[in-house]
Amino acid sequence: PRIDGDDVMPGVTERARAFERLLPERVARLTGRADRAARDDGLQAFRDGRRPLLVATTAIEVGIDVPDASIIVVDGAERFGLAQLHQLRGRIGRAGQPASCVLLHGVPLTPPQQARLDLLRQCDDGLALAQADLEARGRGELLGLRQSGRSGFRVLDLEHDVAWLAHEPAVGSSLDPRALFAPQPTVTGGLAAG
Repeated sequence: PRIDGDDVMPGVTERARAFERLLPERVARLTGRADRAARDDGLQAFRDGRRPLLVATTAIEVGIDVPDASIIVVDGAERFGLAQLHQLRGRIGRAGQPASCVLLHGVPLTPPQQARLDLLRQCDDGLALAQADLEARGRGELLGLRQSGRSGFRVLDLEHDVAWLAHEPAVGSSLDPRALFAPQPTVTGGLAAG
């Protein structure tokens, strides 16, 4: 999950060095911190088989297409959300060959972590996994920076009231939208949307 490790888990740099000692000239690295030329070179070496082992962060999560890749090992799987794990799993077996996704995790797992990894093992439906991920983490702020947790709405719960809103168009025209948001301090010290 990280370029540099921490006290609990080594990062990409440390893992890559360990593999390079075992398999000299066979390991490519890919992180978001590397410059574009280094990332492109490492990915090309992996893609054409000169370096058959790629040690990477989630920089590979989307947009990386190496059809012949057949195994992915996700270290620290408990640190990722369902949608992200599903995206990582989708990087392998793209040419129709048998493929394996190995999820390594710390112990003990918390009940939510265990449930998340169990669901990933049982389900390969991306939409169902994204919905479960959203339900577990929360929607975050519609008009803010938080990407998880409660939305801050005081009247409506978008997750549960969407169907009702779709059938009640008159509600949208008569509701003061400021009632939906908790008051937010402004730069000038006043309150907005409250």
